[in-house]
Amino acid sequence: MTGATREPVNPFPGPQPYRAADRDRFHGREAVGRELASMILAHRCVALFGPSGAGKSSVMQAAVIPALDEEYDFRHVAIDGWPADEEPVAWLLYTLHAQLKLVAPDATLGLYESVEWTVRQAFRRSDRPILIYLDQIEQLLFPGRAAAPVEAFLDWLDRFAEAPIRGLHLVLAMREDYLGRFRDRARGRHRLLENGFRLGPMTVGEIVGAVCQSARGGVPPQSWSPPAMRTLMLQVRVPGQGEADEAEVQTAFAQIVCRALFAERAAGGAATVDGPVQAEPILRGYLDNSLAALGPLRHAAEQLLEDQLVAADGTRTLLTEEAARAAGLATSDQLDVILTDLERAAILRAEQHRGTRYFELGHDWLAKKVHERKQ
Repeated sequence: MTGATREPVNPFPGPQPYRAADRDRFHGREAVGRELASMILAHRCVALFGPSGAGKSSVMQAAVIPALDEEYDFRHVAIDGWPADEEPVAWLLYTLHAQLKLVAPDATLGLYESVEWTVRQAFRRSDRPILIYLDQIEQLLFPGRAAAPVEAFLDWLDRFAEAPIRGLHLVLAMREDYLGRFRDRARGRHRLLENGFRLGPMTVGEIVGAVCQSARGGVPPQSWSPPAMRTLMLQVRVPGQGEADEAEVQTAFAQIVCRALFAERAAGGAATVDGPVQAEPILRGYLDNSLAALGPLRHAAEQLLEDQLVAADGTRTLLTEEAARAAGLATSDQLDVILTDLERAAILRAEQHRGTRYFELGHDWLAKKVHERKQ
């Protein structure tokens, strides 16, 4: 599998809807987006992979999808999580209907036939091309997930990618540490594996300009010195790499450090960062400070994170709002405060699906820390 690299990250001021204009916000966004968009146009199915935090979802949502829409009039359907209590094909079918706003298929059709019928109906309505973006495919490979429905889904997906439907394009995105496992599960399904695009971490040189520009656009705006940020980003570079602008950054750590630094400066009324800053104390204290801010609700929040949001092997799991309430760790009002505050702090990431919210830890680094605390 071949591919490209580099994805900038926006750590401020929190989760926001992506817009087409976001493509121009950071250095390197357009080049990567154009290359990936070109690959999607050239192939029916593309496997997008990269390390956790490299920005796979961001470059798709903020650069590639808007570019395909503006330049080629694409429609798109995006799945960004796979709840463990839903069959993959059922979740895909629901999302197709919800996002393309189509009528339901005949009840006599099976799930897989319903998906194909729905896509063909979409093309009968309009000949505009369709991109189906399946993000976080690695969630289908998590321990404890029923293997048979996933196996059937991958088998069908390979055939679906070869179906003679003009204008249909698929992107399967996953963390690269699951790429080997995905290859094993998808062995023999050549369409899913033949076109790969790797999105690697940003370098120190690339991310410095990105975070300084982001700070200027934050609320309130701050002025960050590039030399000070270079020193800080070198502290979160990939282990074993030299102190150079070409060193790759551990993007998840960089996001947390920058978000915490921005919040610290905003709370203290400081609008500039031009002196030395240490990453380790920020990383060490980030989770504890976020939990401590919950006051008497801290213990319930810790239980929620440790018992509901990390698997036995330390990976992130999805949690529905209903399941969080059923756990009985706090009253309904208290749980609302916990979930809202942890989401605002980027400890949790929330998505709305089928009338409910799904939560997961915001970064694999946080899952690791929560798992260590639990042990």
